Amino acid sequence: MPIKNIKIIIGSNYGDEGKGLATDYFCNPSEKWLGVLTNGTSQRAHTVDTIDGKHHVFSHFSSGTFQGADTYISINFAINPITFVNEYLALQNEFGITPKVYIHPDCKIITPFDILANLTEREQSGLHNTCGNGFWKTLERYKDGYGMGRVLYFSKNSASWMRYLNNIEEYYKYKLNNIDLDYQGIKVHFINDLQFVFDHSFIINNKILKSYQNIIFENGQGLLIGEQNPLANWDFCTPSNTGLLYAYNIIEENFVNADVEICYISRTYLTRHGDGGLFNECAVEDINKLIVDYTNIPNACQGHLRFGHFDDKQLINRIWKDNSFVKNTIDKNNYKCSLMLTHWNEKQINLDNIKTCGLFDGKIYISDNKTKESVRSI
Repeated sequence: MPIKNIKIIIGSNYGDEGKGLATDYFCNPSEKWLGVLTNGTSQRAHTVDTIDGKHHVFSHFSSGTFQGADTYISINFAINPITFVNEYLALQNEFGITPKVYIHPDCKIITPFDILANLTEREQSGLHNTCGNGFWKTLERYKDGYGMGRVLYFSKNSASWMRYLNNIEEYYKYKLNNIDLDYQGIKVHFINDLQFVFDHSFIINNKILKSYQNIIFENGQGLLIGEQNPLANWDFCTPSNTGLLYAYNIIEENFVNADVEICYISRTYLTRHGDGGLFNECAVEDINKLIVDYTNIPNACQGHLRFGHFDDKQLINRIWKDNSFVKNTIDKNNYKCSLMLTHWNEKQINLDNIKTCGLFDGKIYISDNKTKESVRSI
């Protein structure tokens, strides 16, 4: 059997590094790819622009979708039926794409009550520390025993859906008792969205990976705001591992002798959308006064996009830490570590330390534009 070709896309900083561009670049349309959503939920905003004018911010589907990639929602990605429906229909109506989607049977499901509780808590705290998608609250609810059952069971027992939602509404009643909304109407609308998800997807576990020769794991967020980072402030991080761990475990459990390229993504400067610490923070004019970011616009949940100077030694150190268990163990598969530096046209940096640090035994890529045609290895 041919050797599996696997890519892992990981953000190296606070998110917003260019993971959508990298995924689009690797998904060669002459080959069939499966894009695996590795962590988080639809708070990811992975922008893809194509040379023929397509533009989309992927959240619930693989950023390789324009290149024909299918999507697998892994166990560590939480389904948000509201955003799933909106994005599915957008891909159909705007681009004529009907996505093929697989969902792990043990995924968690985000409800409108999780989102409302998330937004209410943010308003009360006054912080810009959430994407407003309800991920934190969903995990807390499941931990407290108010889950929605296995997706596989739930997809086949629609009569129980309202009962589950009534229980979840009861769980949140003290947090939402001052909000005057049509909760019955919200639940009915959500059930319709949930039915849409199950009508337009296949429930299957990791065995689906064996059906594809080319697989790309697409992480959300970045190393500096993941739960694996000992320096991350819990008020300003995401409750998932944003590094190599989830993809590595799946690969080691399912494959032998696969060729795996772990590609860490970074802009040539730092950005952070929201409150919390930011290394080497500066004004955008200190990097390039012409920088305009059309994806990360100011909003009530996250505030405005902030900027910081790039530090190659810090970058190398955190990638070494994330990559350490591959470097220090005997693995079933063949791993190489690469780096992609995006926004090269806005800020160029010295690559001497990166080239000589001994970490990157794969390629070093740079991109100086928005489309995959701008990516080249050096």
